[in-house]
Amino acid sequence: MGSAAKPANRSGRLATSSAKLSLATRAVAQGEDWIVTGQKTWCSGATWADFGILITRTDPKAPKHKGITYFIVDMRTPGIEVRPLRQMTGDAHFNEVFLNDVRISDANRLGEVNGGWGVTMTTLTNERMAMAGADGLFSWEDLLAHAQANRGRVDGATRDELAKLYTWVRTLEMLNARIVTKLGRGEMPAAESSVMKLAMARIVTRGTELGLRLLGPEGLVRPGTWQHQWLFQPAFHLAGGTDEVQKNLSLIHISEPTRPLYISY
Repeated sequence: MGSAAKPANRSGRLATSSAKLSLATRAVAQGEDWIVTGQKTWCSGATWADFGILITRTDPKAPKHKGITYFIVDMRTPGIEVRPLRQMTGDAHFNEVFLNDVRISDANRLGEVNGGWGVTMTTLTNERMAMAGADGLFSWEDLLAHAQANRGRVDGATRDELAKLYTWVRTLEMLNARIVTKLGRGEMPAAESSVMKLAMARIVTRGTELGLRLLGPEGLVRPGTWQHQWLFQPAFHLAGGTDEVQKNLSLIHISEPTRPLYISY
């Protein structure tokens, strides 16, 4: 989660974050425990999370991609303070998390001491693929039904946009199938996960913009499903690594497939 805990909510799903290597959180060994101090903003679901992923710096003298250790932390541990951040949707999905001399057992460490970057990269890959799963984030079927219910506002340009969006959604499904095939062969996805995340963010943005436009003047009235989705959609360009980071990762994976990825999040 970058410089603090990355929560998992009570149903076990991992939340998102956009900062990884610029770690300000420090963990100092003390017997069989670690004492952690630090802070992180934009922690999803931290107010209801039972556990979180904690990526912290354990060797401040090491290069940025080294000296990092990965822990699983109980979010009810003394010293953890969660402050909700109100969004323009009215919700408080994101939070600030403060860790003040939090004691974590070494048994909660995942991987080697100072070897957390490899575990982090695996987590990030899975996070991007989870975010890029269109089913839970955007429904083409809902948008189509919305357009059919507002036929009077569907002109030629709108039909063209609907067709383009449909093509993007189906292409994303094909890319997802390619990743599943790779995983079935025991291979790790490379550029695919970043491309999927970029595509999903674009689909959600264009889809919610179109859904809002189909409402006409009613789109200015809240609350409403399309209004809420449109207000929330900028988060998809930040969570799980910003669009700019994903473009850099995709380029490196394609042009320099053997290069270690030490890009800062």
